Amino acid sequence: MGNICRFPILQWRLEYGLEAMGETGTGEGAAVIAALEAGYPLVVTVDAYYVNRARARIPSSRVHWFTGESTDALPAMLEVVGARRALWWLDAHLPEHYGPAAGFARTPLLAEVGALVNATGSHRGDVFLCDDTRLYGMPASDGPLPKGILPANPHDLEQICALLHPTHRVLHDPRDTGYLVALPRNCSSP
Repeated sequence: MGNICRFPILQWRLEYGLEAMGETGTGEGAAVIAALEAGYPLVVTVDAYYVNRARARIPSSRVHWFTGESTDALPAMLEVVGARRALWWLDAHLPEHYGPAAGFARTPLLAEVGALVNATGSHRGDVFLCDDTRLYGMPASDGPLPKGILPANPHDLEQICALLHPTHRVLHDPRDTGYLVALPRNCSSP
């Protein structure tokens, strides 16, 4: 599990002119709270299981909540975000991946990044932050995958990097379960 608070999301908002934060994997709502505290005027978040619990804890008109699979919700989330520059906090796996029913890797990250990069609006000024890169074989301070968790296809991470590389500097951060960070190249604030 990743922690968005490890990253300078307020600095990124100011430096890159970000006006929204989009998240796949609401969980308990920690990233929603962090984005609101960092002054993001708009937050869109989706989770297959935990949205209602987080929504009850975080009443804010600045948050748009979506329930379901991230790949199904992304078109509607993109519609809400529109042409705004965004920080995209992408969860590399679905919640049950680490739960008792985990027996296969359900990793929507490649589909999510592909949808965002290929969306009608330009996302070359957006910031992408993805957690749990150890699923793809990248080193992480939390060590290897827990017993019983199957790794994701390492070629997915190569394809994600290839999608982002033309417009972003792609970095690996080994803290926690590993992060992929993609910061815009040659992108001045609006």
